[in-house]
Formats: sequence, C-alpha cells, structure tokens
Amino acid sequence: MKMGGFVNMDKRVLVCGAGSIGKRHIANLLQLGAKVTVWRSQIHLLRSIRDEFNVEINENLNDAIDKADSVVIATATDNHIPIAIKVLQAGKALFIEKPLSHNWDGIEDLKRLALGNIVEVGCQFRTHQNLIALSQLLQQMGSDKILTYRFAMGHRLDA
Repeated sequence: MKMGGFVNMDKRVLVCGAGSIGKRHIANLLQLGAKVTVWRSQIHLLRSIRDEFNVEINENLNDAIDKADSVVIATATDNHIPIAIKVLQAGKALFIEKPLSHNWDGIEDLKRLALGNIVEVGCQFRTHQNLIALSQLLQQMGSDKILTYRFAMGHRLDA
C-alpha cells in the first residue's frame, strides 16, 4: 500500500475491527479497488460483514496479519497497541485509528517497532486552532466558491 491516497490493487489490506469506523474503512478501500480482508474480535459478527461487503473474513488474527500487505486497526481502543505490535513485528504497513491507546502500556515498544516501517495514525483536527482560524478567515472572505478545504499533517512516532 502506498500512502497518499493510492492503493496498489495487487496488495491485500486487512481491516481489524468492523464497527462504524471499520466499516467506513472497508467501504473506502473497496471503492479504491483494494483486496480487503476483515478480522474482528466478535467472531459471531464476521459473517454479516462478509455478506454486507462481499469481503474475505478471517477468524484468526495472526493468520490474517500474515496474509496481509498492510493493516488498518479500527478496533476498540484498548486493543490498538497489542494488535499494532503484532502488525509491526510482522513488518506490515500500519494505519491505526485514533486515539492511539487508552493508556501508555506498550507505547515504547510501538515506537521502537515503528522505526523503518510505514505507520500512520488517523486523527481529526476539528478543534485545531489553526484550522478554526482558517475556517473563520474563509467565512470572512465570503466566497461562495470555497466549499471545503483539506488539511494533511504527518507525525513521527520516534520523534
């Protein structure tokens, strides 16, 4: 998976978690043409995900990670770090939803394993001071032609 909005169609993306955010990732990846596999801790709900999205499912997390080229973690927050550590130990590219974790346990291991791997954390910045100021400026300009804006920011875990 190449970052920056382009999915290599030959790559398999594992989505861990299939709640509302996980389903959004599944739908977006499918729309981009990715080969999507889904794992979730609530195994009894996996078949409904397979039927809803017509995707491959895997009940075994380790097997699912091994078969994937990249992994999206959209599970309950308390599962993020343990799954992320498995993903990075397997050398897979990782996108992890915010918040990164519910506590500091495993963060140092995650930072160490992130070195040399592709790791991105999904964040929303609706309350970021700079974006609020930009929004206010655009409103003051009164232009009906500006309908939206996009903000992208990188972050290094090792910094």
